[in-house]
Amino acid sequence: MTYVILHALAPIFIIMLLGFWAGKAKMVDNKNVSLLNIFVMDFALPAALFSATVQTPWSGIVAQMPLIVVLTLAMWVAYAVLYFVATKIFKKSPQDAAVLTLTVALPITQR
Repeated sequence: MTYVILHALAPIFIIMLLGFWAGKAKMVDNKNVSLLNIFVMDFALPAALFSATVQTPWSGIVAQMPLIVVLTLAMWVAYAVLYFVATKIFKKSPQDAAVLTLTVALPITQR
């Protein structure tokens, strides 16, 4: 399974390194870098992860079920604890607490 993840993410990181190198070599200006970041994070990375997931045999995904359960429970517990702390101790509004806890506890869903 690690091979599948590395195989999906390696092209993204290689392109990011090439972009960094192009910026250092003054081949690309800083004015349009945000558009490239949006493309990579919103389109290229999800497409690569989806492609890797689709190509993974079902048995490989089922074998990772304990890890999936642990990560899901850890994020839910972190969300609940942070929401409670933000609303009760730091007296944040429910909206602010939700944004804070989503940013910390569920980093995959945020951009």
